[in-house]
Amino acid sequence: MELNPNIINIAESATVSLNDKVQRLKAQGKNIISLNAGDPDFSTHPKIIEFANSALLKGETHYCDSRGLMNLREAIAEKYQREYGVKIDPLKEILITSGTIHAYYVLLQSILQPGDEVLVPDPTWMTHANLVNLLGGKAVRVPSNEEGGFIPKPASWDNLLSEKSKAIVLNSPSNPTGAIADLKYLNVLHKFAVDNNLLFICDEVYEKIIFDGHEYNSVLQTENKIENVCVVNSFSKSFAMTGWRIGFLIASSKIIDQAIKASQYSITCVPPFIQIAAAEALNDDEISGWVEEMQKEYQFRKDTVRDSLKTAAPSISGFEPSGAFYYFLNLKNLNIPSLKLAQNLLDSTGVALVPGSVYGECGEGYLRMSLAASHSTITQGLE
Repeated sequence: MELNPNIINIAESATVSLNDKVQRLKAQGKNIISLNAGDPDFSTHPKIIEFANSALLKGETHYCDSRGLMNLREAIAEKYQREYGVKIDPLKEILITSGTIHAYYVLLQSILQPGDEVLVPDPTWMTHANLVNLLGGKAVRVPSNEEGGFIPKPASWDNLLSEKSKAIVLNSPSNPTGAIADLKYLNVLHKFAVDNNLLFICDEVYEKIIFDGHEYNSVLQTENKIENVCVVNSFSKSFAMTGWRIGFLIASSKIIDQAIKASQYSITCVPPFIQIAAAEALNDDEISGWVEEMQKEYQFRKDTVRDSLKTAAPSISGFEPSGAFYYFLNLKNLNIPSLKLAQNLLDSTGVALVPGSVYGECGEGYLRMSLAASHSTITQGLE
């Protein structure tokens, strides 16, 4: 029996595999300083847990609308209207998914034909490229660098355009760099997409983690034609709900009507008690205040790393993030491949960082440090 070459030819998720290894080492009693995972160290707010528990006790344990509960879709539409001034039809333009990865998966299933190309920044979260390749498309990496703020130049997108190009992907704020695309850039990229009949996909999962007063804009705030724009997002990062596995896709009804099929045949539906809790989280003032407090803590941690690099480790530089909860450390001066460097650090000091090369060739020479660990853990790792 021959296995699927599309999956044979891609590696396991480097971040997930590394986190699995770290958990095994900890289980063996080894002291590991975990600065690798993008999993908030905060527990989910007690009220969200109470909402879910109440729904469970009321019997919300059965199948539900595969598009998602209407009250959750309405809450998401209201959020985007309130925060970004954009109108979304909750009936036709929102699909509730099992996290952002699932939203991206069902979206790609809806648009890709064999050999279609998707332009993906380099560096970026490896799922953006690997899912394209897994589903029979071809991820074309668009280079960026620290000098350019890790935002690909508009000409770089254009240079890689071909007759097979189907979509472009942007993650803002970015994993692993924390770079944010401003509205001017989003409008330029949106025009590029429209002019070339491309779908513009934006991963906005880190939208609530913004530093130093930077302005954040959703891609939906562009001179928007919903036919050309899609958003994937989730509750994982903003609400410390990584284990709940709930996200959503915003897209045109044309795409949603196809994505629902991929969702039905992969998960049927997201459990209703989880959806009920998520809807309440979006509408609760106390939880909104708690989200802001988490943001302030991430800011404190980011500033701690920045100041430590300036004083205690002047030989190490880092790209200071505008958002997300990662610090991209520049260790090119060591002339050691990032994969080997990360392994050496883990073996010799017990500090777990992610090699930048897993995010693309432009990430080589960097290590990603997570700010989702506690302040004390971050301080210990810096020492």
